[in-house]
Amino acid sequence: MLTVERYRRTRFWGLYEAGQLLCVTVYKKGAEAVKSRIERGTPAPPPPPPPSIETRPARPPARGCDRR
Repeated sequence: MLTVERYRRTRFWGLYEAGQLLCVTVYKKGAEAVKSRIERGTPAPPPPPPPSIETRPARPPARGCDRR
């Protein structure tokens, strides 16, 4: 059984399974979200692909490089 409780004597929240710490979050809402995701068995969404060279914005030329 998963439980959300204060982590030690801090302002953080811990997610525990049978007394064993699984994760620590800053907000209780975050701990509840992790708990529901674990209980549903839903994997985390995949990260977005890195931008390709064609879609990456062009870098503006550096200023002050034409000193002679």
